[in-house]
Amino acid sequence: MDRNRFLVGAYYLTANLHDDKHVQEVADAGIDFLVAVDGKTNLLDLCAKHGIGVVAHARFPLGWGGDGKNAGKYAETMPLEKLDAALAKCGRHPALWGDYPVDEPNARDFAHVDAVVKRYEAKFPGQLAFVNLYPIYANPPASSQCCTGYWLAGGEKNVTYDYVRHVDAELHGLSDVFMRWSTRRIRGTPVRPSMST
Repeated sequence: MDRNRFLVGAYYLTANLHDDKHVQEVADAGIDFLVAVDGKTNLLDLCAKHGIGVVAHARFPLGWGGDGKNAGKYAETMPLEKLDAALAKCGRHPALWGDYPVDEPNARDFAHVDAVVKRYEAKFPGQLAFVNLYPIYANPPASSQCCTGYWLAGGEKNVTYDYVRHVDAELHGLSDVFMRWSTRRIRGTPVRPSMST
């Protein structure tokens, strides 16, 4: 991973595109890494061949915040012992930059999300534990009114890993993407992306 330049990522790559021709097209388009793609060896091999990094999902059970009904229950659905067992089955690969353990968790789960990230980093030092936070799930019941209070609901004390905060008021109100890079600290730096997903 070249940290001396701005890296361009893309979210997802459907299974029908997991062949040499399409992965080459992704590389030719200037994509440096893919997020939320299957971590199967055949795709990882193709990505390594074409110089694309992967932040995989589905190598172990993905936590999801849902509509807020399961708020505060992530520790029950993914206790650290279950995570350890799942991580023990995960191998390393040159194209693998990290994993996507939790998607859109509820603010009530931030403390356990932090524990999962730390456990992941202990097992795979230098790799990224990518967590996508989407503000609609901040507080049950889900409500558009919670967007501006999302970060406050969990409190920074529960998030000890590095993060980038993306703000695009026109499209999403407040949307935070939390990422961990071991050599880069950009806590709370506002970023206005040219394109929001």
